[in-house]
Amino acid sequence: MKKFIFFPIWKIDELENSLKEMEQQGYRLDYIKYSYWFYFKESNPKTVNYFMSYNISRKLNCSFCDSNILSNHHGHEINSYHCFYNLYRTTESKDKLDFLYEIQREITLHSILELFFTALFMFSLLFILSFLSIKNTNTDIVSMIFVLFCTFVCLLFTIYYLYAYIKQKQKVIKWKKNNLKKK
Repeated sequence: MKKFIFFPIWKIDELENSLKEMEQQGYRLDYIKYSYWFYFKESNPKTVNYFMSYNISRKLNCSFCDSNILSNHHGHEINSYHCFYNLYRTTESKDKLDFLYEIQREITLHSILELFFTALFMFSLLFILSFLSIKNTNTDIVSMIFVLFCTFVCLLFTIYYLYAYIKQKQKVIKWKKNNLKKK
């Protein structure tokens, strides 16, 4: 079965839970293509957990989580093609993976912040370029419209990543509060 599943960056945990539910219904994730196309095969229902390792940034990646889930938590890497993340299936309980989930949340938070600042920088440059092209009377209308359109797109990405950062930050704070209550 082939299924398109779009998920925002801050909803990684919801994706992991929905994949767990699919496994419990007898559909095992076989592989992923282009980050959002999930291919399932029928299997015996099992209780497993999925763990996503977000790897969009070169500096911030989950390589520690990747090696740890494979060596210490009996993880199995799901084959993926052209994805910005790695996905693992494990029979370990979520309680035993708490430390890895904490790292995952923090890395995702910092990656979103990095994307926000990149989008903000691009928006600022294009905004200045837009202002200069409007001020310059020799600029043709097609170039001006193109620059304004690109500026608008960068503004949308800036707002999107700011919203993503706020949502992920709320999840990190909530998770830390819940963990303090457990201890």
